Amino acid sequence: MNLPSQQDLLNMTQAAHEIANMTISKVESYVELGVDYFKESLEYSHKTIDSALDLKDAGQAFTFMNNHFNDMGKQMAGFIGANIDFGLQTHTEFSSELEKHFDQNYAHWVKTVDENLVKAPENSRPFVSVLKATIDICDKTIQTAREAAKKSTEFANQNIAAIKESIPSQKAAVPRRRASKANV
Repeated sequence: MNLPSQQDLLNMTQAAHEIANMTISKVESYVELGVDYFKESLEYSHKTIDSALDLKDAGQAFTFMNNHFNDMGKQMAGFIGANIDFGLQTHTEFSSELEKHFDQNYAHWVKTVDENLVKAPENSRPFVSVLKATIDICDKTIQTAREAAKKSTEFANQNIAAIKESIPSQKAAVPRRRASKANV
């Protein structure tokens, strides 16, 4: 068999570069998502503290705490939902990119094998037949694996959709400062 050509090596390097850039971009996006959540949490905490300072009695405090914990749960659920969406998007993009590069390299490998099999001596026909049968088995295995991955992904997406349905879709409302009973 022939060694990879200079163009093949350039193509492989370019593919690795594209995947590395995609990885860096996804890490940056995830960090931005975390920073945004952190900023929102700080703002919410500040407003919560301001609201807590206006509390005058135990009844107000109990209601405030109940609302506060509900709002915190909604915020966390929103963040979890955003992480699920980010993970699904990342998985889809990486899978697509990797599959594209795999298909290109596999097609190139099959072409190279076919080109070399044509040059095989006449007495090696049984070996050539076995190698072609092996390539056919590889093709069928790849197809079966892709079908299984697709079904697996569909099943996972159904489960994730069910989980996301149980997550409140609205972000927590920031508590407003209540007027004290004395001022009403």
